[in-house]
Amino acid sequence: MLLGENHSGELRRESAEAKAERIINEELRRLGWVPADLSLRRKSDPAKLAMADRLRRETVLSVKLIAERLHLGSPKSARARLQERKQMARVWTSELHKA
Repeated sequence: MLLGENHSGELRRESAEAKAERIINEELRRLGWVPADLSLRRKSDPAKLAMADRLRRETVLSVKLIAERLHLGSPKSARARLQERKQMARVWTSELHKA
């Protein structure tokens, strides 16, 4: 279902959460993980951060909701880890272009 400007914020959030669950389930299957692995693995686990990054790119979910769902710790620390991950990717890409 396509949501337009006339749809309520709550309906949009519910739709975003449904999409996020689909993405999370895809990623869990790809990694061979079960949902419990999200709470068992480190907050800074690279696969969890990649999942969070995908959720940020493909949904309108807040960092707070993503951090809660993926067990990334506080929204503030999750945001910092995601920013660090993005910065490392930029450096890595820059180094590839120099070679």
